[in-house]
Amino acid sequence: TFATVIENSVAANITIAVRTTRFCAGVASRTLTTTIDGGCAIRPANTSLICLGDLVLHLPFDGTLEDEVSDRDGTLSGIGGPTYVEGVRSGDDQALAFDNDYGVDVQNIAPDDFTISCWVRMNGPQAAPCCGGAAFWMGQALFQGETTGEVDDSALTVLTDIASFGIGDPDTTIKGSTKLDDGEWHIVTATRFINTDTNLSELNLYVDGGLDASNVALNTGSLTANAVWGIGRQAQSRGLVGEIDDVVLATISVHRYCMPLSLIHISEPTRLGMISYAVFCLK
Repeated sequence: TFATVIENSVAANITIAVRTTRFCAGVASRTLTTTIDGGCAIRPANTSLICLGDLVLHLPFDGTLEDEVSDRDGTLSGIGGPTYVEGVRSGDDQALAFDNDYGVDVQNIAPDDFTISCWVRMNGPQAAPCCGGAAFWMGQALFQGETTGEVDDSALTVLTDIASFGIGDPDTTIKGSTKLDDGEWHIVTATRFINTDTNLSELNLYVDGGLDASNVALNTGSLTANAVWGIGRQAQSRGLVGEIDDVVLATISVHRYCMPLSLIHISEPTRLGMISYAVFCLK
């Protein structure tokens, strides 16, 4: 499910028309129109879109660990699980609940430019991060790819009550300021873009559609030291206590191709079933 924005405006309430370029086998390309307000709510709720790029992984955690995009299903690690609870959307939507017990490993198939995103809900702060909490890899896992040593790895974590993102070799960390421990759902998105003009990697961290932190990193190589990201927990057992929904991986840094963004994941009913989209909505 890929689409191209074919018209948009820049007002408080934005209507975007998109033409799907690959919709579903046997279904012709067509246009969907949806309205996004300043808070990135989508109306009507049964339409959605993807903004310019390759969505390569989507785990909605609706009673299964299956990947809806490319059959790269998540695999359990740690102890127990999976534990399903009510998800970010109403109805039958589900999410995974973690208690620093198990995790879900997903393949690192985007070692260069990438976007990683998930919804997270925490009813309180996480345990104190290891090792002083100064670096991205020291936090509790959202997408934890920490690998021992000064190596080409990456991770999106929670440091007590804020999001943190970074890459290794050398370690470069950005930390947000938005509190995540209020019992509400928050969407956390991290992007890495290799700028060939500056020979630097651009790192950006978004929470609820707003830019929460950014910086550049010296490492422009492929981040292949972590073969997987651990969702909710990783080998070092720095596991999240909270809930995660709608894990998404794209092989572009969407901030380079879209406006500042939120990610919303909605399915549209069709005659051939439910078609899922990643929604990069303007704000």
